[in-house]
Amino acid sequence: MKSLLALIALFSLSACNQPLPSGEMVPMTQIYGQLPKNNALERSITLGKVSVLENAETGGFITPENYQEAISTALLTSGMKTRSEDKAKYTLDAELIDYDNPFAFFETTIKYKARYILRQTDTGRIALDETVSIPYTAKFAESPDSAQRLRIAIVKAVRENITHMLRVLASKTHKDLSGKGKKS
Repeated sequence: MKSLLALIALFSLSACNQPLPSGEMVPMTQIYGQLPKNNALERSITLGKVSVLENAETGGFITPENYQEAISTALLTSGMKTRSEDKAKYTLDAELIDYDNPFAFFETTIKYKARYILRQTDTGRIALDETVSIPYTAKFAESPDSAQRLRIAIVKAVRENITHMLRVLASKTHKDLSGKGKKS
């Protein structure tokens, strides 16, 4: 029964099967003020390969393009993304690899699993390899419409994953990022 209800919600949402706006996946603005200043990463990250596996797409609502745009905006707003005149010290690859959609009648919970790999640009050594799996539950109070709750849950689950990734990056010191990891 849960699977049937989840399929009905996905089909009703897929009636307007448009990718969800990347701007809705970007962390809330107050998050950036809470991040510690990280001199080791300031204007030093370029975005590398960004992908969304088919089983994580939920009907095309999250595309590699809008996921990449959301991460790029988040890195730029946090001050970690390189500008055109900067030389990148690190390359960040991001991949949405799976999602879990345990369906409930009055609440919709989505949990995306994303993998973020930060590499030293010059050596290719892995400085950080982090898998993030943060859920978001859209409650009935956010929308009585189940298709809209599913949409809210998808967007905010991705937002929470990107937010967590920014927090992890901001917490790393130069020593943490020295690239003692394996070369890829």
